[in-house]
Amino acid sequence: MASKTDKNLMTQKELADVFKISAAAISQKKEDGTLSDELYVGTGKRKKLKRFEAIAAIINNFDWSKENQKNAIMENAPAQYRFINQTELAEAFNVTKQHISDLSKDGVFPTSCYEDDKLLRLYALKAYVDHKEKKVVKNFPGEKNTITENTSNDIKQNSELYSEENLERLRQLTAQAKNTLQEVQIIKDFWTGKISEQKFLEGEKLLIPKEQIIKDVQRILKAFRDKTLSLPTKMSGDLVGLKDKKDVAVIVESYCYELLEELSSLEDIK
Repeated sequence: MASKTDKNLMTQKELADVFKISAAAISQKKEDGTLSDELYVGTGKRKKLKRFEAIAAIINNFDWSKENQKNAIMENAPAQYRFINQTELAEAFNVTKQHISDLSKDGVFPTSCYEDDKLLRLYALKAYVDHKEKKVVKNFPGEKNTITENTSNDIKQNSELYSEENLERLRQLTAQAKNTLQEVQIIKDFWTGKISEQKFLEGEKLLIPKEQIIKDVQRILKAFRDKTLSLPTKMSGDLVGLKDKKDVAVIVESYCYELLEELSSLEDIK
């Protein structure tokens, strides 16, 4: 039985099969430095590549510019080379098909990874690598950002609505769209729902505008500062002539409690 370490290694031939390129092309990538010596383990015939790191090295060295999009989608290649199914993707990274399926449901593979509901090989490999390397998968270079194009400026200027949390959730939802029209409809429905939710929470006083929070905090800090600075003057008359530390402590403590009592009634603080 192969060890876990063995499964995390691969031969150059296996790496070539992942990208559907020739063994000579892989050898060329070793010569040009894409596959550095640090990616290899062992010597001689037992020499292998670190699986994820080798795939990531090729993906990260690929030209993802708009001018190279035809190569990125392997436009002229046979279908079995252009596309990759979830089972093949799982085998490439030595993970389970269920894991790939779960990532797909979570939106790890954006709409740019698909063509006619099939995963484009290089884009799918890149999306998985980006996910593992904790990169945010938004749009590939040259791809239109459908979310940005179909989100109004009013929403973009609303920091509570146009938050990274909402955007990430929207990316996950649009990743499941079958076509651009469905993607646009998902975006419109999402923002409509979020706007309604925000209005409801504001109406129920469950959502407080950021400006109001800032104003209230400033008011509290000013009240605390003013009342704290006034303590020495208030206490001075009662402390004059006292020599017993216990008596002094009692008076100071009583004034502090009085201050806290006043601050607890913020509605009365102007």
